[in-house]
Amino acid sequence: MVDQYLVRSKGVGSIQRNLYWQELKCASVLVPPRDEQDQIVRYLDWQVSKINHLIHGYQKQINLLDERKTTVINQAVTRGIHADVEMQAVEANWVKEIPAHWQFNKVKQHFEIKKRIAGKEGYDVISITQQGLKVKDIASNEGQMAANYSKYQFVYPGDYAMNHMDLLTGFIGLSDFFGVTSPDYRVFSAIDVERTDLKYFLYVFQLGYKRKIFYGLGRGAANKGRWRMPAINFKNYDIPVPPIEEQREIVEYIEQETEKIDLLKKEVEKHIEYLREYRTRLISDVVTGQIDVRDVVIPEYTPEEDTEIDTDDTGEDVEEVAEDAE
Repeated sequence: MVDQYLVRSKGVGSIQRNLYWQELKCASVLVPPRDEQDQIVRYLDWQVSKINHLIHGYQKQINLLDERKTTVINQAVTRGIHADVEMQAVEANWVKEIPAHWQFNKVKQHFEIKKRIAGKEGYDVISITQQGLKVKDIASNEGQMAANYSKYQFVYPGDYAMNHMDLLTGFIGLSDFFGVTSPDYRVFSAIDVERTDLKYFLYVFQLGYKRKIFYGLGRGAANKGRWRMPAINFKNYDIPVPPIEEQREIVEYIEQETEKIDLLKKEVEKHIEYLREYRTRLISDVVTGQIDVRDVVIPEYTPEEDTEIDTDDTGEDVEEVAEDAE
């Protein structure tokens, strides 16, 4: 175990501290007798396996909560929030029926694709991530960077920005700010804003990714991360269209219900973070001799590997070269 003080004091770099061999080989390390080393390894393998098992259990809870959120949204935007309403059958690959007083129209009847090239640099650059639209920190020179942002397209508040170039890792967001995004992405806006609740349709479009509906309408090379949705398929995608008052009611309901789920999810994430911290502290205390494990009897157990997924990933998408005309 490398002393964190050594990394901080001897490491090189202002943001990421790098410890080189010249410094590492001069560091002092604790060397217990070989039999104690073996006992420490056995003990930590046992304890870490138990902790990993608990973490995996909590991660399964998070997955179930995420599934629950998707179910809540799916039911609300396809069936509404009022019980005992008459339903009508519809022909679509992702929904079988909707309330009888709703419309079921194609995207092109309510939205239009825009392509407005900036022509110069200096604007905020917008990335499409799994957590929504974000302004890219181009000054840091980190992540996917473009050689020339003057060829990027404008995104205005109220526009949707969609990564249709990779239907597995891509996503869609509703912009609250002005900026530019990759010309390879799809930017579109509502034709009749007076009868369109933008958040309602954001939920509808995001379901296309979460339920992999858009994936079924894609083309390309999926094994190379280029499974994209052609403009014609997007324009002819069928969407449920409630009256505007009901759209707003549905959005309010979804926000209330998903907030409850998010609060539960945060509590579970706190447990996971505590277990991660405890695991790190336990390893440190045992290998430095602060916890004596020489006489501990290790029982038979089934090892559980650390297969955690990094939930801190921003999910930022890689910009591709578009091949389908908008």
